[in-house]
Amino acid sequence: RPILLYGVPHAGGRGNWATRVTDALSNGHILHVVNDVNTQPTYAEDLAKVIWQLVPCECGVYHIACPEVMTLYEFAISVAAVWTQSTVNVDNRILPARSEMFKDLASRPQDTTYDLTKIRTFLKRKKQPMPCGVKDGLQRMYCEL
Repeated sequence: RPILLYGVPHAGGRGNWATRVTDALSNGHILHVVNDVNTQPTYAEDLAKVIWQLVPCECGVYHIACPEVMTLYEFAISVAAVWTQSTVNVDNRILPARSEMFKDLASRPQDTTYDLTKIRTFLKRKKQPMPCGVKDGLQRMYCEL
C-alpha cells in the first residue's frame, strides 16, 4: 500500500502532487496547501524497487512509504525548494491552509502515515534500503525531467 506517490509521469499521463505544484508555480499561481494533515510522500521509482523485492517471496499487506513525515504544505515547500534552484522565485506563493478551507473534499484523517515496521524488517533482511527521503527523491525526479 503506497501513499502520496510522486515522480516523472509518463507522456500524456496523470500528474501528481509534485508536478501539480511545479505546474501551478510555473503559471504564476498562488497555492493554498493543507498544513494540518501528515503524510509520507514517496518517490514512485523507490516504490517500484521495493515491490520487485517483495513479488518473488512475500505475500500479505505491506505499507511502503518514505520514512519522512510531513504535511502537504511542507511537501509543496520542498518541491518548490528543489525545483526553483535554477528556475523562478516562489516566495509567498505557497501558503499554509487548514483542511476546513476545502469544504468540497471528503474529510480526511489528520494523520495518514503508515507504520513501516514490517517493510523495514523485510528490507533489512534483504539488505535493501528504505525509500529515500523527500529531498533526494525530488532531486532525482527533476534530474529526469
